[in-house]
Amino acid sequence: MAIIDFPSRSVESLVDGYVRAGKGRTSAISTFAAIRAIRSLLPKCSCSDDDLANIIAERTVMQGCAVFFDDVIRTTDMH
Repeated sequence: MAIIDFPSRSVESLVDGYVRAGKGRTSAISTFAAIRAIRSLLPKCSCSDDDLANIIAERTVMQGCAVFFDDVIRTTDMH
């Protein structure tokens, strides 16, 4: 898989695509899985995980889907 350095505006486009791909296949979009997917495509992304979770939540709700904030649960479990 090619690694591409996108500007931050493209992060929103990637999130939109991720949400569209998950619509109908799941009851809620997982922030943990979405962050992992975005980081695999954009390893040099300067957004923090919290910033990405916020972008994911905003864009997911805009598309009429539910959000599962499991990034917080998984991060807490790791400490």
